[in-house]
Amino acid sequence: MLSDIRGFFKDFRESLLKWRLFLYLGVQDVKGRYQRTKLGLLWPFMTISVWVVGVGAIYGSLFQQDLRSFLPYLASGFVLWGFIQSSLVEGCNSYFSAIGYIKQFNFPTTVYVLRTLVSNFFNFLITLPILLLILIYFNIDFGIGTLWLLLGLAILFVVSFFHILLFSNVTLYVKDAPHLLSAILQLMFFITPIIFTVDMLKQKGLDFIYSYNPFYYMIEVVRYPLLNNGSAGEHAYLVCLVYLAVIAPLSVVIAAISKRKMVYKL
Repeated sequence: MLSDIRGFFKDFRESLLKWRLFLYLGVQDVKGRYQRTKLGLLWPFMTISVWVVGVGAIYGSLFQQDLRSFLPYLASGFVLWGFIQSSLVEGCNSYFSAIGYIKQFNFPTTVYVLRTLVSNFFNFLITLPILLLILIYFNIDFGIGTLWLLLGLAILFVVSFFHILLFSNVTLYVKDAPHLLSAILQLMFFITPIIFTVDMLKQKGLDFIYSYNPFYYMIEVVRYPLLNNGSAGEHAYLVCLVYLAVIAPLSVVIAAISKRKMVYKL
């Protein structure tokens, strides 16, 4: 076991040294996603616009919310959820989408995990301009406290890496993992404070929906500084770090064990 773990960290170090490779592959994935469409990179803008204008207006009226505060809340939550969801679901296929490279080249395997992370991060960056336009339109106050979102983004980025690492290796053994994970995330979307606020849940006595939901805290450490110009609170950061302390060693151990049999499982 210890030799497998040492082998993983060696693989990881070698992968980082090949940053040009996984950066290039990740960017090419983004280009390939939109190259045959007429709107190209405008599609993410269209998706968020429809959500904010359509879903936001409907749910805002249904829940009797002030749209000036609810729509930025919805937009930021939806963008961050999109990054989390894509990291989990697309992460499952990190190795299967790179079968040709894995069988022909002797690259360190973590390169393909980093490739997926880069691809999802660039997709996330594409959605940021429309989110910023929404926040500016609704006069969200930006200040020095907004910089707390950088810490939140760093936490989200690291957690997403371990999500991809974990489920890319799990999928080698459980081929239905992407479909199962997609079904679970559809449920998680509706029980994570994205289209409704924490205050709504408190009023209905449904605090447990977010209190024990790590996805809520991963979103909150970015969303709160963005919307409120300040820190999200110690508890939110603590939960994220505890979650990271659990998922990081778990993903490393599973990746280390499955590395030897990867080629045979593809």
